[in-house]
Amino acid sequence: MKYFSAEELHTIITPEIAVEASKEAFSKYSSGDIKSADRQVLYVEGNWWGVMTAFDKSYFITKIVNVIENSTPPINSLIVLFSAISGKPIAVFDGNVITGYRTAGASVLSVEMCWGKKVDLLGIIGAGTQAKYHAKLALSYLQVDRLFYASRREHPEFEREFGAERYELPKLLSSSQVILSLTSTKSPVILGKYLKDDFHAVSIGAHTPDAREIDDDALLKVKTFVVDAVDAVSKESGDYIYGLSKGLIRNVAEIGKLRNGVERPSLFKSVGIATQDLALVKKAYEIGA
Repeated sequence: MKYFSAEELHTIITPEIAVEASKEAFSKYSSGDIKSADRQVLYVEGNWWGVMTAFDKSYFITKIVNVIENSTPPINSLIVLFSAISGKPIAVFDGNVITGYRTAGASVLSVEMCWGKKVDLLGIIGAGTQAKYHAKLALSYLQVDRLFYASRREHPEFEREFGAERYELPKLLSSSQVILSLTSTKSPVILGKYLKDDFHAVSIGAHTPDAREIDDDALLKVKTFVVDAVDAVSKESGDYIYGLSKGLIRNVAEIGKLRNGVERPSLFKSVGIATQDLALVKKAYEIGA
C-alpha cells in the first residue's frame, strides 16, 4: 500500500489540479455522483476530532483530523483511500497537505466563478498555514496585482515569499476587492462598515455553530451567499445558522450548481466536505501511483 508523504504531494499537486479537483468535487456532490456522510465530531480531552467519509463508484475515503491547540502542528490528519470495488485499502495520504490544497482550491474557484480571474487588490486575513496555501494558489492561478494581509503581528517570511503588504484590518477590508478570511476566531473579522460596495469574500473559519467570522452589516451587504454544501453549513457554520435565523442571508446557492456568475457583493462560506478530499486524492493517486 502506497504512502503519499507531504513532500511527494507538493510535487504532484499544482494550483490547476487543486482548482479542477474542487470544481469536480462540488459539481459531483451537487449532482449526487459523489456521496458523503455527515462529519462525525468528537471531543477528546477537550480537543476536536473529526471523521469524514466520501465515495463514488470507484473509490472510498476515510479522513481523520484533529485540532489540538497545544500541539505542533495544531492540526493533524490522515486519509485512507480504498477501492470501492474490492474494498481493499490502496493508499494513505498526508491529510494536512490534501486539506491545505483542497481548501485553497475551493476558495480560488469561488473567486474565479464569482469575481473572475483578474483581481487588482486581494486581501488575506490571517498568516498561518491556510494563508500560505491560499496565497500560493491565488498568485499562481489568478491574476493578482497586489496582495495584502492582516494579522495580529508581522510575518516577514510570509511577506518575502508572497510579496504581501501588511495592513491593519479596517484598511485591508476597505482596500480589497476580494477578501479571504482564514482565521480561527470566534468573533467576526469581516466587518460590513469597512467593505467596498462591490466585493467577493471567502470565509473558511468559524466552522462551529457558536463561532462567526462575518458580522451582521457584512451579511446584509451580501447579495449572493454561496456555500460548499447547504447540509454541512446548516449544521456547522455559526455564520450561516445565525444569519439565516435573523433573516440576514438571502439568495443561497451551492457552488456546485453555479453556472453563469452571481449577483454581487458575494460571499463563499465553506466548512469543508469530504467530497473535496476524495476528488483531490483521486487525482494525486492516479498521477503518483
